[in-house]
Amino acid sequence: MDNNQTLMKKSFLTIFALFSAIWIYANNVQITNVSFKPNTNTIKFDISWENSWRSDVLNNWDAAYVFIKYFDPGTGTWLHVPFTNTNNVIPYGFSVSVDPGVGRFLYRTVSGSGTSQLTNVELGIQSRFASGIYDIKLFALEMVYIPVIDFYLGDHASYNSYRSSYENQAPDLMFKNDESYVFDPLSEEYVAIANTASFYVMKYELSQGGYRDFLNSLTYTQQVNHTASPPTSPPGTFALAPATGNYRNYIKIKTPAQLINGAYTPAVYGCNADGNNVYDELTDGENIACNFVNWIDHSAFLVWSGLFPLNEIQFEKAARGIQYPVNNEFA
Repeated sequence: MDNNQTLMKKSFLTIFALFSAIWIYANNVQITNVSFKPNTNTIKFDISWENSWRSDVLNNWDAAYVFIKYFDPGTGTWLHVPFTNTNNVIPYGFSVSVDPGVGRFLYRTVSGSGTSQLTNVELGIQSRFASGIYDIKLFALEMVYIPVIDFYLGDHASYNSYRSSYENQAPDLMFKNDESYVFDPLSEEYVAIANTASFYVMKYELSQGGYRDFLNSLTYTQQVNHTASPPTSPPGTFALAPATGNYRNYIKIKTPAQLINGAYTPAVYGCNADGNNVYDELTDGENIACNFVNWIDHSAFLVWSGLFPLNEIQFEKAARGIQYPVNNEFA
């Protein structure tokens, strides 16, 4: 698998300490033992996640999507580290995507299910990052592969559902892999794209640990745009939830932003569900779905991670699969 990792100016122990606080979210996906190999220009790590599977019958599997961010001192921002697709080392039974993009997908190549545990993974990165001179953050999200399949669009009952142009008859159109249909309101080109392209979708909702990591990779101004409370608020202030209660959101300001030489440093955020003021413990709500985020916030998270929002056809295809529509199911 091909995965980017930003350079780090710290020792290996510093890397591990940073990652151990950041990488556990979603369904307990974990990245450990991160190091660089300048002689092969690779980033090396172990990764594991639960409830993993591959079905060759359904041509469907899950994957761990990994991406790397590095801190650019010139711009004061966290940027992606590009993968080179060279010198990758992937354990037997797994593979890595080499498609264009800032992240890489690690997935099973043999049918099976259970916990995926990959040790000594190596992914090629540019030599300047493999030298270990940059601050880096390595992230992972669990994903599900949606193959090219025949599928129904719409439920034939709810208003404003997609309908076949053939006298508006039931059932709603079934997309065939080898045919093209023109129907209202979608263009033929749009149908063709939805029909022929496979894609990945997040296995779980955006977690509070994931959104915390996102906030901790933003500038002060960016944090202002994606939180409810000012980053300069006192420690323990809820970042997203109203001050009168947590409302099941446990992201708080750990270290407030500070004005230094005329500019604000970013705040540091953490999860603290148990209220003991020790942040980012296993009991602090990292794996809970993140509420109090709007469409803009979620889209910003996706762009930051190298992903993009699903369109309507992709969502319905992923939600229903090959099943026949049920009236008013609102897939």
